[in-house]
Amino acid sequence: MLDPGEECDDGNLADGDWCSSTCRFDASGTPCPDDGNLCTGDRCDGGGSCIHPASIVPGCEPSRRGAASLLLKDSRSGAKDRLKWTWRSSKLTPKGDFGSPLQTTSYALCIYDTDDRGAPSLKLSVFAPPGGACGRRPCWKETRAGFAYRTPQSRPDGLLSVTLQAGAAGKATISVEGKGPRLGVPSLPLRSPLTVQLRRGDSSTCWQTTYGTARANGRSMFKAKSD
Repeated sequence: MLDPGEECDDGNLADGDWCSSTCRFDASGTPCPDDGNLCTGDRCDGGGSCIHPASIVPGCEPSRRGAASLLLKDSRSGAKDRLKWTWRSSKLTPKGDFGSPLQTTSYALCIYDTDDRGAPSLKLSVFAPPGGACGRRPCWKETRAGFAYRTPQSRPDGLLSVTLQAGAAGKATISVEGKGPRLGVPSLPLRSPLTVQLRRGDSSTCWQTTYGTARANGRSMFKAKSD
């Protein structure tokens, strides 16, 4: 039960959890508890709810012009659904940018198109947690130039592999692949422009490609080279 003058009462005196320490709704845009999805934002709506809209973060390292690709396939049964995203650097990308995926660094690949109002709409996301065992082997291994994630059976979201390779401009590469019915390939075609971001869970470091046009954008396949 609310006391006189209260808009809400969540049983604590903390701010940033939709109900402020003064028992008023947190203002619209105030950060609120994370939903665990790196591809969404977490903010109060000003009316007592925490919402998690699609969120394209600024400042991600762009790919070299025309040197990144995206392939999505949507099959009737889902068995042949496929995701393949590749990125190539526009500048020096040191190995340290990739963090420590063997221990603490998680990754999420986020694919957005736009809704009828031109706002970002999250269409697909896959997640690679840090560390872990995939069968008898670690999911992640360190390579000379970076890190590689492999699982013999796709994760619950269909992710199969992530490859992170440091290098000079035009030499550093990233690839993400997934397949199968658990991948959740969205209904095609998609609305341009598309934005793809690979994000670290423990840092603001991220990598991005944009696709203003597509080579194929039909009911079964989306295929494009980056702007």
